[in-house]
Amino acid sequence: MRPLTTPLGLLSLLTLVELEACRSDPESAPDQASANAAGGAGGSPFDAEGASGAGGASEPLVPTCPSFDPESAGAANLALLHPADRFEVYVLGVIEDRVYFIEGEALRRVPIVGGAVETVGPFAGSWVRLIGNDDLLWAQASPTEGMQQILRAPLSDPADVSIVVEATPSVADVVLDESSVFWATIAPHDVFRAPLAGGEPELLVSGGQPLGAVVDGGYYDWIDAVSDQLERVPVSGGTREELARVLFGGPMAASDGTIFWGDTILSTIEKWSPDSGRVQLASAIDPLQLQVWEDTLYWSQGLLSGSVRSVALDGGEPRDVLCRLRPRTSFHVTEAHVLVGGGSGLLRLSR
Repeated sequence: MRPLTTPLGLLSLLTLVELEACRSDPESAPDQASANAAGGAGGSPFDAEGASGAGGASEPLVPTCPSFDPESAGAANLALLHPADRFEVYVLGVIEDRVYFIEGEALRRVPIVGGAVETVGPFAGSWVRLIGNDDLLWAQASPTEGMQQILRAPLSDPADVSIVVEATPSVADVVLDESSVFWATIAPHDVFRAPLAGGEPELLVSGGQPLGAVVDGGYYDWIDAVSDQLERVPVSGGTREELARVLFGGPMAASDGTIFWGDTILSTIEKWSPDSGRVQLASAIDPLQLQVWEDTLYWSQGLLSGSVRSVALDGGEPRDVLCRLRPRTSFHVTEAHVLVGGGSGLLRLSR
């Protein structure tokens, strides 16, 4: 669901880095069980203490990251709620103890404790977002040629569609606040907003070309492809403000005025705050999605071997949450669980 990809010229390099960082292939560690896992950035993926003792036998390598292996029981706190079939699973969120997700062209849900999967209704769209706990918002082709429209419908009945925006140029980087939807257009390059209740689009940023966007604290924040800056503008409209020079953009999140993003060129997780400016928090190979939960930032990553990782908002050593996943990996964090979707199906990891 993200609007940008890593340039193909970096693919071979990133592949080598991924294989080094996620040595989860049994052929690369024949002494391991099939659920070998990725290691933290900058460190060994296994605990090899005692392996280099003079003249002594090597100790077994111990995986440090919970991994999903459909051929084995896997981690004790990991459960497969729904296996992948022909389509990737895209996790939307958890409402009233049910996990909602998109699979192919269907909106589906399953109890978070496990059980029968229910198809709520047909669905076909892009840039899918939850509006609170009640409604779904998405973009799809408009009856007007070459345009798209933004729609919403109750989660209980996705066929009961109402129009938020009748017609707009091609939609990208959709974000929400309590009352409005914000999106970028490709031709021309602009940023618009409209009431979630429906109404005419209003131009927010003329010429804006977001490489990721987020709304926080009354501001629309984005990384601009032309200015190479992290910028912001009040959600009510106003003058663009440049916050920090950046190399590239990617998925974004924010918390109390601090902005986080994945740089898909540098392969890093970046942070900006008014006090510290821009700093790097962690390495991240092809970051896909970010979410802040309390004092921790979570992200999914991986071109070939997907994983979910986390780091404290104030920095520190990144932690591997779940490894050896089939990309593309989506996720949603709750107080008790991390729900993970993708080519591996729908997984529930207890926190």
